[in-house]
Amino acid sequence: MLFALVVAAPAYAAEAENPKQDPVAEMAVADAPAETIRPRPERPAPRIDFDSRYMAPARLANPAAGEESAKLSLATYGARVSTPAPFAAIGGFAMYGLRYSHTDVWLGDLAGNKPEYFRPLHAFTLDGRFIKPVDKETRYTLMLSLGYHGEASDWGFDAVRLQGGVLYDTAIGEHSRIGGGIYYSADFGMPLPLPMLFYQYEGERHKFDIMPPARMFWWMKFPEAKTDAGLGMSVRGDQYHVNEGTTLPVNKIKYSALTVGPAARWKPSGAITLSLDIGYSLYNRFEAFNGDTRIKDFTPERGWYYSATFGARF
Repeated sequence: MLFALVVAAPAYAAEAENPKQDPVAEMAVADAPAETIRPRPERPAPRIDFDSRYMAPARLANPAAGEESAKLSLATYGARVSTPAPFAAIGGFAMYGLRYSHTDVWLGDLAGNKPEYFRPLHAFTLDGRFIKPVDKETRYTLMLSLGYHGEASDWGFDAVRLQGGVLYDTAIGEHSRIGGGIYYSADFGMPLPLPMLFYQYEGERHKFDIMPPARMFWWMKFPEAKTDAGLGMSVRGDQYHVNEGTTLPVNKIKYSALTVGPAARWKPSGAITLSLDIGYSLYNRFEAFNGDTRIKDFTPERGWYYSATFGARF
């Protein structure tokens, strides 16, 4: 869940033409048009995004006795706001953000199921990215994220988690960027230190955005229609502390999904972006734990999903 934001750090980071300039002047320089079509970080600007995601009901992959007809469905919606600011202490920039997501869990056709079997799962997150330019094409980024991940009635410290990482990236040639680092994230259902290696290519008609195993996308550009269309895969997930907030004797939910399918992005103006992707889940995980002991496995079979996002820059 956080990983998609973390690996997209180059899209929110600022690029300076001269690391010795005043940070405010550097932010203004970042507004200048790119000299080539090489992938470049977007200019630093306040931004707001709204997104929704729905996973269609799917039967359980490993049902217990009496659960053969049970199905699981997830519906998530959220918002994110971010704003840039000079960070003179490192001679660079900072991007500060606040994110919220709400996930409803629907578990149907399960004997004894109650409406509150799974209460809504929430994530409130404060983000900070600190970008240190090295030269015109290269920079370091430090990422920190402090968040609450749990159900609404559980405000205990166990639901609070600090995540973060470091990233180095630079341009290679006229059309590509490459980078690497490490990040501590729960996108695979539990907090793990994850290696970050990415490659971006942008030509006149095609774009590639590759960061295995978290994300791989190919895009075809249609400038006359202000649209990109493509195909790819991504991983999304989180770990929630529920403090026995369900009718089950559990205190932890682990969720992750790997999905693949087509996607489209439309930019009616330079400030607004509309995105839609649909596809199929190749891997799912939805498990309930008490400590390190798995109590129930509600992992669904492979199934369909959709995701939609509206974003605006100011």
